[in-house]
Order: sequence, then C-alpha cells, then structure tokens
Amino acid sequence: MENYFTSKIHCVEPLTHQTDREAEAELPGADSPDLGHPGRPRHADAVDAIRSEWSDVRPDLDTDPIGTFGRVLRIARHLALLSDDLLAGIGISRGEFDVLSAVRRASGAPTPSDLARTLLASNASITKRLVQLERAGLAERRRDSRDGRVSTVWLTDAGLSLIDDAMPPQLEFDRRLGSVLSPAQNAELEASLRILLLECERLRGERENSTDQAVQLPATT
Repeated sequence: MENYFTSKIHCVEPLTHQTDREAEAELPGADSPDLGHPGRPRHADAVDAIRSEWSDVRPDLDTDPIGTFGRVLRIARHLALLSDDLLAGIGISRGEFDVLSAVRRASGAPTPSDLARTLLASNASITKRLVQLERAGLAERRRDSRDGRVSTVWLTDAGLSLIDDAMPPQLEFDRRLGSVLSPAQNAELEASLRILLLECERLRGERENSTDQAVQLPATT
C-alpha cells in the first residue's frame, strides 16, 4: 500500500515556494489579456470560459460571483476525483475514506445519523458506504445496548489500520498540491474559506430550523 500511495503522490511534483510578489506576477490580470478573447485573462481556466460564455449570451449579468464560487465547486470536484484515484489502490472511495476518518477521530462511536450530519451526506448515502465497508471487513454496526433501535459504527482492526496508514499519504498529496501557493497565500486562502464555510453553515442552520418549525406548526382550521 505504501508503494502505491508513494507512486500516486509523486504524480504531483513538489514545487519551490514562491514569494508573494513572484506568485502575483504569474497570476492572470488586467495587464495580460488573451488577445484571441478580449477581456479574458491570458492564462484562463474553465471558469473564465464559463463567464465569457455567459457574457456572450447574457451581457447584462454580473458574473463576478462565479469567479469565486464556480472555482470552489470545480476545485472540490477535481479534489474528489484525484482522491478517488489515490485511494483506488486500497479498494475504497473518497466517500468511504471520509466515513473511516470520521469514525476514527470521533470521541465515541458515532451513529449513522451522526456521520450523515458530519459529512453533509444523506442517510441513504451513509448506509450505502457502511454496507461497502462492512463487506470489506473495515467497519461494523453494533446495536446500542441501551436502545436496540439505535446502532453505532465501529472500526475493525483492519479498518483502523487502513485509515491510520492512509492518512499520511493523503495529507502529503494535499500538501504537494497546495505548494503551488506560497505560505502566505495558503494562510490567506484558508482564512477566506473559513469565513465562507461559517456563513454557509449559518445559512444551512437557519434553513433547517425554519423547516423544523414549519413541521411543528399546528394545523389551522
């Protein structure tokens, strides 16, 4: 397993950290337009193309938010695919890795519902992952001795060994990928993403509370 992870990790070449000034000099900006597509940065990515296409069909729209959130969503998808590829050699998906990781770091044995909340997944999705992990001998569900209607999730010895072995290579892969940014850029990005994540969690919490209150409202006649 270590050899497989090592080969995959080294697909992302380590980069020498740039200074902030050097990194900024390489970023696309207003002073480096794509001459074939006026208004588009020279080093355009897929999101730049999406914004340009919207500008062609709906020039009245302000697509600035796509610049941030379109990239967040696209990066998340790329990371999921890259992580799936990294983990394929040990026979688990990123989703199953996330379950193993959540159970491993939990202070007590979580329930499937706990995992669904932690991983922002549906109960059905968690159940599917648990079935796969149980078949692989990596996790098991046990009935709560105090309430037989409740089950908790536990790692087997094989599951514990696998997640402990898989975490360092996964972190190293992430670290190498992040090396395209300077330490200062990484810190700034982390701080900005934390603000956005907290706002998303606040909005989601408000929505869930609103839904709960609507369900609890008494019927009127």
